Amino acid sequence: MPALRLPVTYQRTCADPGIPTEERHFLRPTLQHAYPVEQTALVLVDCWDNHYIKSHERRSAEIMRTTLKPVIEALRGVGVAIVHAPLPP
Repeated sequence: MPALRLPVTYQRTCADPGIPTEERHFLRPTLQHAYPVEQTALVLVDCWDNHYIKSHERRSAEIMRTTLKPVIEALRGVGVAIVHAPLPP
């Protein structure tokens, strides 16, 4: 079964014992995870092709073109399901 191997970074919101609970002491470890392709999906929530705020629309279009589109194409290429979940108008 093919798998996606992805680094996952998470933020601990606590410090180790004896260390003050302050953000500067919180760790951001990265773990490597493998996700079976057949059990994995990319869920796109509220990705619209237009917006009433034109500057937002331009910035979103650039992000979708340069970041989101290549990710979607790569995941489709290995068989990951792509789910579109727009909010109602």
